[in-house]
Amino acid sequence: IEAIVDERERGGKFESMHDFMMRLNSKVINRHTIENFIKAGALDSMPGNRRQKMLVYDSMLYNEFIHYMNTELVTKDTKLHDVVISEPAIIAVLSRFDITLGIGDNTVRRICDERGINSSFFVATLNAFIDDEYSGNDIFLAHKKESEAFLHRTGNYYLRFLIPNVEQHFNLLIRRNTAVNSNLELMRNFFGEVKTDILAALSCESQLPSRALCHYRAEEGH
Repeated sequence: IEAIVDERERGGKFESMHDFMMRLNSKVINRHTIENFIKAGALDSMPGNRRQKMLVYDSMLYNEFIHYMNTELVTKDTKLHDVVISEPAIIAVLSRFDITLGIGDNTVRRICDERGINSSFFVATLNAFIDDEYSGNDIFLAHKKESEAFLHRTGNYYLRFLIPNVEQHFNLLIRRNTAVNSNLELMRNFFGEVKTDILAALSCESQLPSRALCHYRAEEGH
């Protein structure tokens, strides 16, 4: 109990079951502890009813949880420039939060505080980008407004920058290549198919937060 209280005082309120488990090591929160907390209502302030909390915990098998504990995931106390150095592609994600280079030696917590960004949502977003096995669905669900805004910015990034930029380069290559080059045409046609799939996915993803929230409310009512 003391370790849990200390972590809450150090890192702030636990945003979700996933946040709770990620911030405490397996010696502090084994299965017996989690079950007792849930049954006693000690975690009722977090999103979801008690049955849903058990489902969230059960879905994170013990070995998977150990994987998270041993993986260098981003935390609120991580220095953001370390993340950029190890994962340069993360810059595209940072831009959707209006964060540019020149972040200095600051931690994620400080950068989020200075810019008015929800640090729990920001950390979950970075970790989801870095680690395919990361599961922060409950955090994204608890921050519906931030999720919708991020998906909107992501859609704009693809529609206004990435897709037009690729199309421009294809057209430029084809115009400059005076010889008949079927490979370039094939590549451009393939990109056209990929573009169609991307646009369809963006259209679908723009509705996901609302759908997820509706599903969560339905479950909550049972």
